[in-house]
Amino acid sequence: MSKIALIGCTARKQDFSCPAIEMYTKSNYFNLKLDYCKKIDVDKIFILSAKYGLLEPEAIIEPYNLHLKETSKEYKLNWSKEVLKDLKEKTDLENDEFIILAGNDYMKYLIEHILNTYNPVKGLGIGQQMKFFKEFECD
Repeated sequence: MSKIALIGCTARKQDFSCPAIEMYTKSNYFNLKLDYCKKIDVDKIFILSAKYGLLEPEAIIEPYNLHLKETSKEYKLNWSKEVLKDLKEKTDLENDEFIILAGNDYMKYLIEHILNTYNPVKGLGIGQQMKFFKEFECD
């Protein structure tokens, strides 16, 4: 069993082509989630991108301006279907543990297909989430 982190992308992005893990580092919120992943020692990180779907951290991507929240239900359903297909190829949806660090727009149609999930900040606003990530210490 592996520990997999699913991190939602952010609106703040670099303005040049770069690896996905670098694209979103203009966002303090994204960086706090990355730091949290290091603290809990995840085995693999995937980024959920409104444009690109499931991204490996090292995938080179172009800057974009698309917010999943602003897309149609049909777009979200198709997006989720593609992400789920990719997740099935790269993970074990029944046995891996998934750390959810993405909002409801990203997870709404995915969560029912993933057996073992943990969202440490479920129900918290972004400010509260950032506080949690800043203050989190491993035992």
